[in-house]
Amino acid sequence: MRRRIHGNALLLTQSLIALLLILLVCPEAAAQSDDQSRFAIPVGEVRVLELDTEITFFAPGVAEVLAGRTTEQTWNMVVSSNTDWVLTIRGTDEYWDGPWQKPVSDIMYRYGTSDFIPLSTEPTVVSSGDRADHVTYPVAFSISLNMLKDIPGDYFYGYVVFELASP
Repeated sequence: MRRRIHGNALLLTQSLIALLLILLVCPEAAAQSDDQSRFAIPVGEVRVLELDTEITFFAPGVAEVLAGRTTEQTWNMVVSSNTDWVLTIRGTDEYWDGPWQKPVSDIMYRYGTSDFIPLSTEPTVVSSGDRADHVTYPVAFSISLNMLKDIPGDYFYGYVVFELASP
């Protein structure tokens, strides 16, 4: 019986030595095998401005000419942004095309319930905010009229530019 215990001990010793050699030669055999994945995505600043109007026609009647300005018309600016933003407005030309040089400042605008402000060729802040998802900002326009200067004829103004930028 002693021989059998000795034989089992020898077999156990040999098995342990074999296992230790395997672990020393191949350490990854001892570790549990797990696969892992990671994801990475760079997200930049996104600012999108949508306008609901491309061209606005004003057709002032006698009452508007006598009052000195047209009835207001509203454009809706729709802002989507994942960061802070500033909405600016500016005109592209100093004067309208027409029978006389009607100034850009005859285009008046306002945001919300503010007073009307004359348009300039320099950018002016209309509104600002933080993150927004399709939030509408109404901007109203009116055209100043002058009985002595606005002689009959067709007047056209280049472009009114809105820009959504970083603060």
